[in-house]
Amino acid sequence: MVQDWRIFEDNIRKLIENFFNTKFPKDNLVKINGKAKKFDFVDLNKNIVGDCKFYSFTKTGKRPSAKFSILNEYIWLLQKLPPHWDKFIVIGKDESLARQYVKEYLPRLEEVTIFFSDGDKKLIPIKEK
Repeated sequence: MVQDWRIFEDNIRKLIENFFNTKFPKDNLVKINGKAKKFDFVDLNKNIVGDCKFYSFTKTGKRPSAKFSILNEYIWLLQKLPPHWDKFIVIGKDESLARQYVKEYLPRLEEVTIFFSDGDKKLIPIKEK
């Protein structure tokens, strides 16, 4: 299991490029309602956009409400894009957190695929589009 979010993002880039069979250049922007927004992964040619988050439960094992709020913000932004776009979030570090998030917010996750990844070889769809 990868322990650093920077290494995690670089490894996810390789996994997600293989999954979508495309390249995701770094620092690409997408316009949402006229405003530019940076996501970790943007392919403007194929209309694919996503982000990755390296999250776990708190040290005391509690639900990380601030991190869930950030995930909700990214989901909301992705949902502002046209429906024909492929939209995704990859959550790493703790698979149980990814599953808990999907369980709690499933009715609000339409049009967005949620993956879990160990940042090494696994890219597991937790919730498909």
